[in-house]
Amino acid sequence: MWEEKGERAVLFLRLTYLLTGIAIAGVSIAAVAQAGLGISPISTLPFVLSKVTDFSFGAMNFAVNLVFVLFQILLLGKNFKLFSLLQIPFVFLFSLSIDVGMWIVSHFPMTTYAVQLTVSVVGCFFMALSIALMVCSRLLMMPGDGFVLALSTVTGKAYGMLKQANDIVSVVLAAILGWALLGQIEGIREVCLTTNGVLLPKLAVPLREAGVNRLNISLDTLDAEKYTYITRI
Repeated sequence: MWEEKGERAVLFLRLTYLLTGIAIAGVSIAAVAQAGLGISPISTLPFVLSKVTDFSFGAMNFAVNLVFVLFQILLLGKNFKLFSLLQIPFVFLFSLSIDVGMWIVSHFPMTTYAVQLTVSVVGCFFMALSIALMVCSRLLMMPGDGFVLALSTVTGKAYGMLKQANDIVSVVLAAILGWALLGQIEGIREVCLTTNGVLLPKLAVPLREAGVNRLNISLDTLDAEKYTYITRI
């Protein structure tokens, strides 16, 4: 009896973590999107779709995630667990929280870059917190991550590598869609680049002309001999 109560209490706590994480994630994504300085890769496609259709950001997020669930079913076939269909109601709540967040943030005009940057940084912090809560719940993955896990299971490829590939594909599709239908890439203000600076003297001007307005130069060491030894350059 006591064990059953303990298990129920743990399950309730894990469910609370998941729901809290979902709510925070939705509002945080909305805040970052409204800040206009950038958006997480997995959200780029639904964000752009919301700009080219009459549907909200949350509605398009729900639609895209339904496609991810369908991909999981197609990839796993009989190995797809019915329990995983619970991703659908949870992603519905997630999408709803995005629209609620968009409505809340719309009441706070972001007229200066400082405000945009602050909202973006704070939003990213709470997004990280929401991810931590959802991971700690150990109940369900969001459909996008579930799709990557299914792909990893079927192909035998590393989850991390496929996750990066999925993010890149999402961003590329969103960029193509934005250029084709809107004439611009939505959700991007700052174009930054991290480089070791080796080709910077030759490429600095072309990069600036291409729209790169910030650079982060990353060096393994300031010692010339050590740098040559490490990089073989």
